[in-house]
Amino acid sequence: MLRPMKRSIALLAAIVILAGCAITSRDATMDLPGTSWVLVDLDGTAPVGETAPTIAFDDQGSVTGTGGCNTFNGDVTIDGSDLSFGPLASTQMACEEDISNQEAAFFTALQDVTSYTVDNDGRLVLQDGGTLTFEVAAEAQ
Repeated sequence: MLRPMKRSIALLAAIVILAGCAITSRDATMDLPGTSWVLVDLDGTAPVGETAPTIAFDDQGSVTGTGGCNTFNGDVTIDGSDLSFGPLASTQMACEEDISNQEAAFFTALQDVTSYTVDNDGRLVLQDGGTLTFEVAAEAQ
């Protein structure tokens, strides 16, 4: 009778150890170079228009994307969870008023960003210039 009990205890201990290995805390940051993102929320508001703003990080410290109408590019500095954008240049096409207003808010928020995290759903959250929340772009998945 003692032998089956020892096996049960050993089995239970193994299950507990394996379960503990499966539980990991999500790192609040990630390597951004080589990733592309689509905006899903700007300060609590979903993007308007057919083309949501995007951002892509390359391996040379640059970013490119669209504000929903105009394209942009510029420099990015990433140090741990600190993130800042250098001067951003964009095209100057005329856009519908609501998209133009959203784009202006998007570009202003990007310029004011000082940090980022990745939330539990894998979304990129840029902060301190407001809150910009992005999901991984479909082509990057």
